[in-house]
Amino acid sequence: MGLNHHVMTLIQQSWMTCQQQSHARKVVVGLSGAQGMGKTTLSRQLSETFTTRNIQLVSCSLDDFYLSRKEREVLALRIHPLLRYRGVPGTHHVQDLRHIIHNFRAGQPFELPCFDKKSDEPDVKKVPVSKADILLIEGWCLGFSVNHLDAFPNQSGLYQHKPDEMLRNEKEWRLFIHQHLAGDYQKLFQEIDLGIFLKAPSWEMVKQWRWQQEEQTRSHFYENKKEFDLFMQTFEGMTKQSLEVPPEGYHVLELDAHRQLYRTYG
Repeated sequence: MGLNHHVMTLIQQSWMTCQQQSHARKVVVGLSGAQGMGKTTLSRQLSETFTTRNIQLVSCSLDDFYLSRKEREVLALRIHPLLRYRGVPGTHHVQDLRHIIHNFRAGQPFELPCFDKKSDEPDVKKVPVSKADILLIEGWCLGFSVNHLDAFPNQSGLYQHKPDEMLRNEKEWRLFIHQHLAGDYQKLFQEIDLGIFLKAPSWEMVKQWRWQQEEQTRSHFYENKKEFDLFMQTFEGMTKQSLEVPPEGYHVLELDAHRQLYRTYG
């Protein structure tokens, strides 16, 4: 059974179970996994497949809820310079996503935001959704707990190439992430009915896949490969920990070096 078919089967089983319990029940799916694993492509394919079965699956990415550059710059000045980089817990508008889930469950229309990674800013356009049976949310840290934060490596190396920036106490940065991950992010994760975790073979493979995406999209957000590697370090600790200890309660789908499914558990 291939990856797409296996994920589709898990979602359909969850949806059918909810329909048996309550005909009006909506299903929220969390698709978790490291950068570059093809979550967005998989989500789009799932939406197309479910449409042929008269089931409306709408997908959104946690990435589309990033704070603006101005908002992150305020955090960088107030708390820690690393917070000008998007990605870690605390750099998303989590409450906006929870509001969308509320409207989805209530059968009310909602609008999905978009984030332009090339400009590093939220896009002015939004995608209106009038009807949906399944809401799929994909993101790199869905289902993570504060235990995944414990594996964060020291980040001081990120500033060796920028002497004009003063490295503040890293404890402030970690505390900021800890507070958000333990608070509003856990409330978000509790909204998920079905959790699916795509497990990469290794951290090195994650970086390779993510860099391939960067070259394919030609977003030119990073000045060079070194800048990209430094950016990826902010995800390294939590991602490595998730490969050792996947999110609790999630179905784990292990992929090989070709992004093909080769083992499942959970």
